[in-house]
Amino acid sequence: MNTTAIERFLLIWIVFVGSFGRSSCSSKCEFKAIFNFGDSNSDTGGFWAAFPAQSGPFGMTFFNKPVGRATDGRLIIDFLAQALGLPFLSPYLQSIGSDFRHGANFATLASTVLLPNTSLFVTGISPFSLAIQLNQMKEFKVRVDEFHHSSNKKGTMCNLHIIILPHFHEKTLPF
Repeated sequence: MNTTAIERFLLIWIVFVGSFGRSSCSSKCEFKAIFNFGDSNSDTGGFWAAFPAQSGPFGMTFFNKPVGRATDGRLIIDFLAQALGLPFLSPYLQSIGSDFRHGANFATLASTVLLPNTSLFVTGISPFSLAIQLNQMKEFKVRVDEFHHSSNKKGTMCNLHIIILPHFHEKTLPF
């Protein structure tokens, strides 16, 4: 492929993406939740919830306190949530103060696609590989369905600190 063909392709792609983003996303992209899988590039505090360590600057720039991130500020997933009008994602592994009404973040620092064959303390590789994160999502869905099934039988919603909307998975954005 020569330079002219590449430039033409890029121009067509930019025009297509630009026109798609302006016209349809403002009226049709009504995602109710985001479920994120990944590593430190999108970990909003899951790793530090599982393995607490000394506090550092993990999020100090934007949040003005350590929040368990591998960065000092916001992540791309934060900007995506903000652009969709959703709050920042709570880490799945952080139970206190979490709000899963708009999704959950299963990403953890140092995660891999394949299951690690060694220990976190030997190599620094997270035990939360993609397969583990997907299993966590499956378990999360089962528990949400059980919660709504049992609350519908009682005729009243339990007074829980963590509130999850029924059928949140119908319009979600997996990331």
